[in-house]
Amino acid sequence: MLSIVWLVILPAYARQPKMRQHLRWLDDQGIDPSAMYYTELEVMEDILAKQRLAEIRRKSP
Repeated sequence: MLSIVWLVILPAYARQPKMRQHLRWLDDQGIDPSAMYYTELEVMEDILAKQRLAEIRRKSP
């Protein structure tokens, strides 16, 4: 079962447009997703600020 998830499902998910866009963004920022520790990323504060702003915009009428 683990092999199916690892070799079939995850690669299929990585080919989805939204995931490709996210992976491309990580690459453009020089972030290695396999070695990511969110609290240690220099760009994390900007990411969190953008996320908070998007949440506020969704909640406002």
